[in-house]
Amino acid sequence: MNRLQTEILCTLARFKYCTVGHFMELGLIKDKKHIYSYLKDLRQRKLIARKVFGVHLARGRLEDVYFLLIKGERFLLEKLGYEEQIHRPKRNVHFINDYFHRMACVSFQVHFYKWLIAQKKDLGLYENYYFQKPVQVKLGN
Repeated sequence: MNRLQTEILCTLARFKYCTVGHFMELGLIKDKKHIYSYLKDLRQRKLIARKVFGVHLARGRLEDVYFLLIKGERFLLEKLGYEEQIHRPKRNVHFINDYFHRMACVSFQVHFYKWLIAQKKDLGLYENYYFQKPVQVKLGN
């Protein structure tokens, strides 16, 4: 696993859902040239998954949404020693009715996170309504 794939996993753990646009906004990538092959590899390893939302009549093609799977969470905890709170969906992702709202929430979180870093600030334990109660994973088998 390369550095970018590790950063993708950590980013999904922090923000729960991300699009390629979010990865670009966070500075993980400068262009979309190679990101899809890295995402495909992570999906084939069953560390992450994606939800394809297709085309919206008024807005055109919607960006695919990527999220962490339980195997990805275990990988972060056991192999990388990830210590921050991990956010991932508890079940299948079905939010076509509020796609734009959820993506706007993630975009806000991304911009807020970037602002905190630029200001050299730390909110400590910060939760908002967007994240559900975190899922606990048992280490081991």
